[in-house]
Amino acid sequence: MENHSLKYLYLTLAATTAAGSLYNPDFRWSGASVMVATCLMVVFFSREKEQDERVEQLKLKSIRLALPVSAVAVFGHALLVKLTRGGQPGLRYLSAFDLLIIAMVIALGLYHGWRWQDGREIRPE
Repeated sequence: MENHSLKYLYLTLAATTAAGSLYNPDFRWSGASVMVATCLMVVFFSREKEQDERVEQLKLKSIRLALPVSAVAVFGHALLVKLTRGGQPGLRYLSAFDLLIIAMVIALGLYHGWRWQDGREIRPE
């Protein structure tokens, strides 16, 4: 199987695990979040078809932006849970794997958005 096919396999596995945790009442998110975070990290850190300096630069740039943004989001959520603890019984604190999931989704989105922009600039019209 090609490396590109494995990316789609891991993305499908992550989406299926996340969907299963939403629709199955016996399914625990604490276990599913480990699987989703692992799959997203494998997709992000795997090699591209054309692995060059620009790809590495964009990946580094996207992860450097995604980690602080996701940390601020998780800390903001923790503050919200702390302030509204009495009124919202369903709220829970986010785990480290939730932080990884948020960071990987942001990083993948930024990376692929920037790669798409690079492709548009190079393509002759």
